[in-house]
Amino acid sequence: MRLGQSLELTNALWDLAPVVISAGEEHDRSSPDDVADASPSGRRLDSDARSRVRDAACRWEETVFSSFDPGKVDPGPVASWTEAQLMADPFGAVATMIDLPSVAGQLMPALADAGSASVDEILYFSAYVQAKARPQRTPLLLRALFVTAVSTVEPLVTRMVHLLLHHTEPQTYAALTDPTLDKKARELCAGPPAKWRKVLERRFGIASITRAVDWDRLDLLWQDRNAMAHRGAVVDARHNSSTGTAIGTILDPSPDEVKSAIDDVGAARYGIVTAVWDHLAPGMGAKLAAEIWVSLWESLRAGRWRQAEGLGRIQETFADGPEMVANAKVNRWLARDQGLGAEAIREEVQAWETAGLPPEYLMARYLLLRQDDRGLRLLRKLVTDGSVTRIDLDAWPLLDRLSSRGMLDEFDR
Repeated sequence: MRLGQSLELTNALWDLAPVVISAGEEHDRSSPDDVADASPSGRRLDSDARSRVRDAACRWEETVFSSFDPGKVDPGPVASWTEAQLMADPFGAVATMIDLPSVAGQLMPALADAGSASVDEILYFSAYVQAKARPQRTPLLLRALFVTAVSTVEPLVTRMVHLLLHHTEPQTYAALTDPTLDKKARELCAGPPAKWRKVLERRFGIASITRAVDWDRLDLLWQDRNAMAHRGAVVDARHNSSTGTAIGTILDPSPDEVKSAIDDVGAARYGIVTAVWDHLAPGMGAKLAAEIWVSLWESLRAGRWRQAEGLGRIQETFADGPEMVANAKVNRWLARDQGLGAEAIREEVQAWETAGLPPEYLMARYLLLRQDDRGLRLLRKLVTDGSVTRIDLDAWPLLDRLSSRGMLDEFDR
């Protein structure tokens, strides 16, 4: 597997996010008439037929509302229900308070004149009624995108375990195409992230996997994914016990939260693959860490700080030598600074000992701590003695903040 594939999929999902959001918002802005007219049956009917069916649907709705007598609703049976119980079984709550068969029996005569309607008119009637009561599409699409992104991790872990089993037990699995190998890999990986971590760390002895991936964040994403995919996005007791989110909460991720999840997943995938390759080919992790700056800097400049932070974590895990470790720390802190602000990294940066490192790292420490005057004084010396070149001034994300404020203009002269 090419390492780049671990980011290609999540990069595609990131690019898809604005398309999904735009499509959802356009649908949510559409009138019920427009939505129903765009249905297959709506496109086959002429305007007069659609208008006639819409009028019939409106009359039917009037019948529905007039048939419902709020005075006959008995809230007693559910008065003691908690909000969580109501969210978990809304239909049961309604059925407890209202005699649904009786109400349905009163409504059926209102549909009696549908006998002479064509199939397309009946389908259009249904499409129009549903369009008038349709939920917002954008939240549904965002949940779908969230679930899709998080769901890409388990099959990737399974592929890695597939390779590891074949590598460590060649006498048991003669070929990668052995069906028993695939079955065993799936059995080992069926479950939550904690199980994947245990398999990689304990069964195969990949100690670096603990540091290369933010497992706490991945577990939270997995819990949210399960609630959205299997429980209607409603937090239940199981989710609550793992995350602390109140039972009955409806998970409704914002566009930014979905993009953050995509980037967390991208970094996790990259970390898992890197750790496995380093295990299969010792020393490969250091080589990969040395090249990770390309994707990391691109992520930073795209505002994708969570992915950049995750890549910085991987870079630091496999860095070979003190300068590589220092590069990784600076990259990771730049990402957190971008997403959370300078205060989020201040304590770590203040504790960072740069003695023994080239002076560029002391300059980085000054700038990360917002001691810009000291950082600029040192930068001038480094430019003068050739330690920092014009290319470095343009390329280093560390200097982007100063450049955007015109604080590097003096070096253009």
